[in-house]
Amino acid sequence: MSRATEKLWLVPAGRRPVTGDPRLAPGARMLRLATARLLQPDGPGELLVHRGRLRISELRDEGGEIARDVAQAGDVWRCQPDPPPAGPAYPLARCVLMALGESRVVLSPLPDPGEDTP
Repeated sequence: MSRATEKLWLVPAGRRPVTGDPRLAPGARMLRLATARLLQPDGPGELLVHRGRLRISELRDEGGEIARDVAQAGDVWRCQPDPPPAGPAYPLARCVLMALGESRVVLSPLPDPGEDTP
């Protein structure tokens, strides 16, 4: 875990249609994940599940982990500095993101406030 992730929150941010290979925005990168591969975002940004599924779990103080979601193709999650006023948010430093089968994930910088996301 890096210092950059210690104060970030993982927040669901809706869905986007995914078809074919995406046109990557400047600063975005696509990761191909093998089954059971772990992913740890390294700073603020957006995570789009382009293909496959990603299990999102939270590590518990008393040991073990609890599954919070299974993100499917089209699901978008944000790693952001502040939790939203309402709705689910999980401390990124305590989250485990694992590919359930062959998956593709697009990591991109957070959009500027007021910018429309596709």
